[in-house]
Amino acid sequence: MCDYLNLMKLKKLKIIPVDILLVGAVGSGKSSTLNTICGAYKFETSDGFDCKTMVIEGIQVNDYIRMWDSPGFGNGIQNDYVNSLKITEALSQKVEVNNNMVDVFDIVILVINSNIRDFNSVFYILDNIIVPRFCFSNVIIAVNKIDTLLSGNHWDKQNNCPDEVLSGYLDKIFKEIIYRITSQGYLVKHFIYYSATKKYNIDKLFDCIADIISDQ
Repeated sequence: MCDYLNLMKLKKLKIIPVDILLVGAVGSGKSSTLNTICGAYKFETSDGFDCKTMVIEGIQVNDYIRMWDSPGFGNGIQNDYVNSLKITEALSQKVEVNNNMVDVFDIVILVINSNIRDFNSVFYILDNIIVPRFCFSNVIIAVNKIDTLLSGNHWDKQNNCPDEVLSGYLDKIFKEIIYRITSQGYLVKHFIYYSATKKYNIDKLFDCIADIISDQ
């Protein structure tokens, strides 16, 4: 795995794959997303209550992309404070590349559990961590765990996709989540819903990444 402390050194050496940081609440599925993308169990996953990721750690996905896991939020006030310091420090870092000062991280993916009802962690991350330090047009809102909606009873296992009932429900839930975020004044440009464990719509996640890169 990549070590966060080496990331600035790699940037200075002009070894510049796109660096992508995943942030989100405990149990949102950041680590499982990375495991799916890597095709192997590289990051310990939480049970939805205890945060397993304690440091910012990354892995080289391919020659072009390096992805980073981060500690989750919603596991106690003190833990959230400590984790916010780690992530804000990371997002505040800049290095000189080709005589220009650039962010250490190029893209941030905010992973949200599709079953979310309490948006406090989401707005805490947006208001206090991402927006003050990072270009919001380079943020992807990624709604995970869609296969668990409606008690998981409407996931078409044969075709590995939502059935008609779940598809309709997804539209409703997705619009609600985006509305809750945009109503706070955030213009959401890149957003998807997916299932990391079912490997569904992972290609759409990379489409969003490609869209951001092409806009640079």
